[in-house]
Amino acid sequence: MEQSTGLNKMALSCFRTKQCVHYLRGNCNFTDSKCLYSHQSICVRRCPFYLSDTSYIRYLPLLCRNVVFGPKFEVIEMNCPHGNECVFSHCIDELLYHPNFYKIIPCKDHLLGFCGQGYCPFVHDKSEQRALRHYKLPFAKGVKIPHIKHITVVDRIVRKKPRTDARKPNKPSRAPFISRASTCSGPKEESDCFDEHLNRLLMNMRLTPLQGPTRQDTDVWNGLIDF
Repeated sequence: MEQSTGLNKMALSCFRTKQCVHYLRGNCNFTDSKCLYSHQSICVRRCPFYLSDTSYIRYLPLLCRNVVFGPKFEVIEMNCPHGNECVFSHCIDELLYHPNFYKIIPCKDHLLGFCGQGYCPFVHDKSEQRALRHYKLPFAKGVKIPHIKHITVVDRIVRKKPRTDARKPNKPSRAPFISRASTCSGPKEESDCFDEHLNRLLMNMRLTPLQGPTRQDTDVWNGLIDF
């Protein structure tokens, strides 16, 4: 079985948050699922965290109802009046690589024997399994938001008070760690498997671009969302 390429928290904060210049020029050597940069032309993934305090998130792992998606979940039309301030996901990358979605759900294609995704957002091995963490969502006043366990809606970001004790000198920051131990190297056509997987997943989650989520909970979220 193939093992996917893993992203740590720092890498998740910047993964596909910039457009791929090679893709824009028509000469990117990577498929959509294997490139570190975004191949979206209309909506590029936003960083999910407030970097001043990563216990606060910018948006939820729920698709925005004001975004129109194509058959492969590419953004066709952006009609959201809130723009980058919207607290819902504006593209499929924002949902799949959200800190409370990424590497939470087992990869069905991997269990069947092959997954062609270099950066598959689903779990391939127990060592990849991420635990759901508690986050706070600020600046959502007046927005109708379903109750999601592990996410608390708050009015604003409360800055942490600086410590008064002596601190040791900060160590130089390291570049985002992205494991490349065993990237998937299947043919380009293997991305079709992921499209089918994603279609099944979102159909199971009852998340559609125009309808949004329904009341029905599924085994995917195991009752995490209450409508």
